[in-house]
Amino acid sequence: MVMRMKELNKTFVLQHDASDCGVACLLSIIRYYGGSTTLQYLRELSGTTKQGTTLLGLYQAAGQVGFDAKGCETDILSLKEHGSPVILHLVLDGKFEHYMVCYGFKDGYFIMGDPAKGIITYTAEELEQVWKSHACLTLVCTNNFILQKDIKAQKRAWLIHLLRDDYAILGVSILVGLLMSVLGMTTAVFSQKLIDVIIPDKDYKRLWLGLVLVSFLLLARLGLGTIRQYMLFLQSRDFNNRLIAFFYNHLLRLPKFFFDTRRIGELVARLNDTRRIQSVVSIIAGSIVIDFLVTIVTLSMLFYYSWPIALLLVISIPLFIWIVNIYNAPLVEAQRNVMMSYAHSESNFINTMQGIDTIKNFNRQHEFGALNQAIYGFFQNKVLLVLY
Repeated sequence: MVMRMKELNKTFVLQHDASDCGVACLLSIIRYYGGSTTLQYLRELSGTTKQGTTLLGLYQAAGQVGFDAKGCETDILSLKEHGSPVILHLVLDGKFEHYMVCYGFKDGYFIMGDPAKGIITYTAEELEQVWKSHACLTLVCTNNFILQKDIKAQKRAWLIHLLRDDYAILGVSILVGLLMSVLGMTTAVFSQKLIDVIIPDKDYKRLWLGLVLVSFLLLARLGLGTIRQYMLFLQSRDFNNRLIAFFYNHLLRLPKFFFDTRRIGELVARLNDTRRIQSVVSIIAGSIVIDFLVTIVTLSMLFYYSWPIALLLVISIPLFIWIVNIYNAPLVEAQRNVMMSYAHSESNFINTMQGIDTIKNFNRQHEFGALNQAIYGFFQNKVLLVLY
């Protein structure tokens, strides 16, 4: 049964370069059925080269990700009656081989997923003109097909396993951060008492006592902040060392074919991304958990001082959650594009330096300078989209 166009657009994947059309089709069908993986992984499984992917490679990759795949030759009539997504082998303009996903037939049109354009429609006559081979790959989910929710659970388990040596230091850091946040409220409490009680009563003794106490508490907060920051530095160092060791050792054990299909700059960029993972861990330990606990404490104090205001804030919480959910997916996609463009930019820098002899021998400094400017400018534009 064909999904609605909005749902198809949400699960469909565009190709990153000309050789990715086959694996992009396979990834689109994986996401159609609720699974998730990456183009890079499918490239490895299918043996994708700079020339593209064979139908045999897609068949083998589909089997390894949990599909019962079958290569077939069929006709337009059978394709109309099939009703499930299939990968079609097409020839565009009489010479360019291409893969598309056929999602089904509806209202006189075939709903097609073109990795180069997106979701489009073909009439039977138009499809017949480009589908000369009548070759296709049918895909049926098996018990080995892994859903996205299971993959997320595996990722969480991996991260928890990686953090097990940091439980103690992160726990202490959270407690110290919570104590710092509570101490930070002393200024607000003192200001309230100062305006409502001390100044009207002209109680100078209590004023000086309060100033000394607040100064002491703020100095204690500053000291706790220094200790907490040092603890997070230690955690950051140890976590980065473990993470780099894990990724690098895993990288060295990959088959040589993996390195033949990757740029050095892309691998370097991925190793540098370990800092992003560590920063996320620090944010969770240093901000999210503490902010959640501080929110509970603050709401409790508000209910004590003014329950109508506290109730208004509680009612507004679902609104903030709704706004976050709306912008979360676009931000995640934008951040993913930033990482991809960063890897491309890093690859261009390294590849240019490695081929500097050839560039100078052919006097192509200007062309490569312009190319670098275009690639780096594209990366900066992606960063700008995330920020604004």
